[in-house]
Amino acid sequence: MSNQNDEIERLKRLRDRQIRLRDPKAKDNAVQHKIAQRYKPQKLTLATVIENIPGKWWGMLFGAIVGLIIAIAINVLVDFPSSWMEWIAYLLVLIGIVMGRFLGAAMDWADEDHDALVKRG
Repeated sequence: MSNQNDEIERLKRLRDRQIRLRDPKAKDNAVQHKIAQRYKPQKLTLATVIENIPGKWWGMLFGAIVGLIIAIAINVLVDFPSSWMEWIAYLLVLIGIVMGRFLGAAMDWADEDHDALVKRG
């Protein structure tokens, strides 16, 4: 009788061990546990927020400022009382925004290409 009970216990242990070895959840849980231990949340500061703004948005802001400065300079230097000068000022600001967007996007693409080369190399 004890031989049979020992054999049954051995088979139960063997079956439990095989189930544990085949359990993918155990490995996933172990990996998630390691990741959670490595993760350290960063403080949210104004500097990190500004640092993470994409270059295309900085380009748009810079282009709008340059367009506005040029529009104001033209308005001061050329004294036309007509209403179409307002539209030229708006157009200059819009052109500045568009050019800044393209320039910022090109700078972002260059950074992405550089990061890809550094990762690969």
